[in-house]
Amino acid sequence: MISDMSCRILHSPMDLPLHYKKENMILDKLTSIELEVKSNIYNEQNKLVAIKTLQVLLDQIDFNVEIVPMENIEKLSRLLNSLKGRALNEEERELLSRLIE
Repeated sequence: MISDMSCRILHSPMDLPLHYKKENMILDKLTSIELEVKSNIYNEQNKLVAIKTLQVLLDQIDFNVEIVPMENIEKLSRLLNSLKGRALNEEERELLSRLIE
């Protein structure tokens, strides 16, 4: 004979045994942390690419010959846009702002 408990249909998460709810909650939190870390890694990788791009652009400038507008972000941005051949992306602009501060 099968007991009533073993044949019970679960209609909602509230019907789950307590140990299962806790385990599931922990796994959900762990998954959330994993996604946050992956997002941070992606953002940090984009910042590293921006750093490398600005290094390459600044290496093209002969600071002994050219007057570089280091105090004026708009003029410096125009110069770097010209060297790059297109507009700086968001990460590059943010990094440039940090350099000028």
